[in-house]
Amino acid sequence: QAFEEDITSTVIALARVLKPTLGDEEEKVLKSRTPKVMQGEDPVVKLLDNRMRIVFCELMEWSPEHSQTIPTQMSTGRRMAPRQSSSSGLAASASISDLFLTEAKRRFMTRGFAFYSAELSDVCLKATKVINLAFIVYGKDLMEPIMMGALQGQ
Repeated sequence: QAFEEDITSTVIALARVLKPTLGDEEEKVLKSRTPKVMQGEDPVVKLLDNRMRIVFCELMEWSPEHSQTIPTQMSTGRRMAPRQSSSSGLAASASISDLFLTEAKRRFMTRGFAFYSAELSDVCLKATKVINLAFIVYGKDLMEPIMMGALQGQ
């Protein structure tokens, strides 16, 4: 409770610095909305949280199209500057991580997170890698009992 009051007074102090002509009505709104935002009860925060969760879930299931993972040509020797693919605008030898980041940025931008799309995409890629590694390392120990239980009707 005291923590919320301290944060609320700090928010009001910041608002006064940013807008010296802060009115009493605006101050009341800040006093009532700040604790709601901190508790996750603000409708705008809920909307953004739901959008973020949806995008993260979609990206956890994302996999590149088959044509994106097959090299367009074989080459040997030293690699020069990447050439642009005519169809997708991506480098001809783009990695799966590059493809993931491009798709993640696109999805975050369409959901209203354009300002943070690069950072969110990077976090999402790292989360995907952690989940995949955990599944590779511990997947058998986790999935085998679940599958056996399902097969035995439990």
